[in-house]
Amino acid sequence: MSNRFTSISEVINEFISDESFRDRFEKEISDKRVAKALFAIRARAGKTETEMAAALGCGKATIQALENAGNDGIKVSDLVAYAQACDLNLTIGFHGANNAPRSGAS
Repeated sequence: MSNRFTSISEVINEFISDESFRDRFEKEISDKRVAKALFAIRARAGKTETEMAAALGCGKATIQALENAGNDGIKVSDLVAYAQACDLNLTIGFHGANNAPRSGAS
């Protein structure tokens, strides 16, 4: 008889010890980081998908696709447009995986 799970947490806890599952899971989470940031930015700005679509001159389906896309499905121009529509500026920086971003040059 198969297990019946009542939450995603139960599924993750059941399979997280499986190295292959854990690697795929972590990659999937990492690959959606930018898309989830777009959703958070829109939500903080108090904009609906429809309002964001109007601001970007596209359809609601495009907003949904961007907010669910993998990192390689999002262009820098998408990020710039999202930022502008939410009265933000886009800043791109590089830092090590274990280091916080640094401001200014060393």
